[in-house]
Amino acid sequence: DMQAPLADLPPSRKKTEKLPHAEFWQSFRYIAPREYYPQAMKETPSNLAMASTDILKYWQQVYYLDSASWAVDDHGVETTPEMMNALLHAKETKMKRALVLTQRAWRARAAARPRQ
Repeated sequence: DMQAPLADLPPSRKKTEKLPHAEFWQSFRYIAPREYYPQAMKETPSNLAMASTDILKYWQQVYYLDSASWAVDDHGVETTPEMMNALLHAKETKMKRALVLTQRAWRARAAARPRQ
């Protein structure tokens, strides 16, 4: 598994963002794969390094990114700017969808309420 030295990579491929696992989980638990983390909003997984890996692997595939766009070690997560943008985009998309669904539920509830 030979990776090019970071100095030889174009800027978009350099891993720049470095986040501790706890911080990464707090930021991206919203987009943790539900089949592995059904209680992502309530429970913190016991193995945060594994959780970071699962999140990164999942979204790397969704966005068709290279496996070299991220790395995980005992201390934290490193990503390329491209990978970080993909994660932020996924999170933003999910938040917007959640907002729309919440608004829809409130409207339905308000419409069902008997008029005074």
